[in-house]
Amino acid sequence: MKRGIKQICKNCKLFDERNGECSVIILHEGEKMRIPVDPEDNCFFEQQYFDPTTKAVEEFADEIKQVKIWVENEKGEKVAGDGVVKMEYPEGFFGTPIEENYPDDSEEFKEFMKEFFQED
Repeated sequence: MKRGIKQICKNCKLFDERNGECSVIILHEGEKMRIPVDPEDNCFFEQQYFDPTTKAVEEFADEIKQVKIWVENEKGEKVAGDGVVKMEYPEGFFGTPIEENYPDDSEEFKEFMKEFFQED
């Protein structure tokens, strides 16, 4: 039987040993944060956890979305300084597209667009 790599922090490329935290950035209520971890901790994102608010065992699997952000110069090369910010995100990351809620030819869609663009 083939054994995989144990899913603990010290085996992960995202483990920041110097700061003792996971490099995965969590956006919570508009604030960026990182989870403090120890080298032997199990991967927080692969595990279930107890949510004291709901008093239930939860898991992140359906809530975790990977978003990549980088900067490119005018030649399209990734740079660490000034340039154009590029972003790659999963479909539906910003919610349901308007078109799915309102077919283009519906009166609801036309009314929505009037209100949205404040047309008279």
